[in-house]
Amino acid sequence: MIEADLKYCPKCKDEYRADIELCADCGVVLITGTDMLTIKNQTNIRKNSRLGDILPGEDIVPVHKGALNELKDIEKELKRENIGVIINKEGGGSCSGSC
Repeated sequence: MIEADLKYCPKCKDEYRADIELCADCGVVLITGTDMLTIKNQTNIRKNSRLGDILPGEDIVPVHKGALNELKDIEKELKRENIGVIINKEGGGSCSGSC
């Protein structure tokens, strides 16, 4: 939960007292809780505006090649961000190990 009267690191999201100016881990200037809430709301608006599906006629771009179990982890993260994803075997067929 973000509190307006505290400060936050925009990089690592750590929480600080209002009188602290720099993140102890990242060394970046802290922002107010109000600013952090604004950023979070803008991020949620962008995320929720994504369709989450790949529609017919849309361009598909390969972004990663690897083992199926690795790609499944990437797929989960992309879906969490409401980004459409397709896993397929290069050259067609089904993925049994590497895709």
